Order: sequence, then C-alpha cells, then structure tokens
Amino acid sequence: MLLKEHLEEYTKEQLLEQARSFELRKCSGLRKAALIERILECFCAEDMLRSRLACLTKEQMLLFRKACDAPQDISINEVVDSMQLHMYWLGSFEEMSDRCCVFEEVSAVFKRIDDEAFESEQ
Repeated sequence: MLLKEHLEEYTKEQLLEQARSFELRKCSGLRKAALIERILECFCAEDMLRSRLACLTKEQMLLFRKACDAPQDISINEVVDSMQLHMYWLGSFEEMSDRCCVFEEVSAVFKRIDDEAFESEQ
C-alpha cells in the first residue's frame, strides 16, 4: 500500500494540519495533490523518518521491521502496536485481511537508513 493513496483519503484541511505539524510553510495555497506531494517529500526524508521511528517501542519497532518485508497477521497483543504505526503514518491495515503493512515509500526509505548506527540509536 502506498502512503500517497492513504493521504488522498484525507481532506485538504486535515492535510494542512499535518503540514503545520511538520512545520511546512506556504502550503495553504497548494492544491490537494501538490500538498500531498509536499508532505510525502518531507515525511519520507531520512531525518524525518528517523525521528518518527525514535518514538516507537521495541515491540513496535520489531513489528515495523517485519511488516516492511511483508504484511503481518497481528495477534491480539500486537493490535496496540499496529495502531501506533498507523497513527504515525508508518503503516496501515490491508482492507480485506486486516494485516498490518508498512507503506511502500516508508519501507524504501527505512531500508536505506536501517544500518548498525541506526540500530544502536534504537
């Protein structure tokens, strides 16, 4: 699943709120499609992703790593962890199966930054 597709479900006002939380400037005049692209550029920057991932617990990070490779069937104990990934825009649920998956754009950036230095930060 693509983060871009997920963002298209938001209203322009919701996207503007998110842009403000990322401290993006000069977004109010953008059309929705351009606003989504701007948010994606910011969100999928390596530094931004690192800061989002720093908020995850060890268990959430483990689920995130597994879901980067393939959607995961989640146990009752992992529901809260998967909801947290969803809240941080790191992943979502496949509609038909309710399996947790990581957005493709996020996974691609994560694979670039997931090295020994990153693991030691965690």
